[in-house]
Amino acid sequence: MNPRFFVKCGLLASVIIPAVIPLSGPVAYAQTDLGVVRGVTRHPGGLLPLPDVQIRAHSVDEGDDRTVVSGADGGFAIEGLKPGRYELMATKEGFANSSQTSLELAPGQNLSVDVSLGQKDSVSPKSQKHEQGRFFHRLVKAYADDWKSTTSAGPDPARRGFPAPVDGPPYPFPIGPTADPR
Repeated sequence: MNPRFFVKCGLLASVIIPAVIPLSGPVAYAQTDLGVVRGVTRHPGGLLPLPDVQIRAHSVDEGDDRTVVSGADGGFAIEGLKPGRYELMATKEGFANSSQTSLELAPGQNLSVDVSLGQKDSVSPKSQKHEQGRFFHRLVKAYADDWKSTTSAGPDPARRGFPAPVDGPPYPFPIGPTADPR
């Protein structure tokens, strides 16, 4: 090979490499600007971790949302977030939504936030009283014939279940005084 060829290649590389390196610099720098929000979703009261919770990070500045689901240990990580203001909200069926958490994410910051969900959705007292009234209404309606006394105007009401035993209850052992006085 010609030694001049190696000299030309070396000169060309020394010109191209310095020209290409600044172009890749901003891309690498922009990736380090992204932040991460980590945390644990917890049961109401904040003690036990709660799995399979949907966590939504809403960017107040840009208006977009990022959603993740917590793991079996309740842990979650929302990665690749641009710096700015975010509102964090957690939801799971059977639980009240968490209160909205506002946070400010700086460039490259790694935030840790624990999120507790609210108490399980419950029935209101008025609705519960209505349901209870409905139960007793159905109970009385179902057993009204059994509670009626016999009238001379018609036949005896039909009884539910088995007739009362004639000799006594069907126990496999004697009850009351026995003839064997040991």
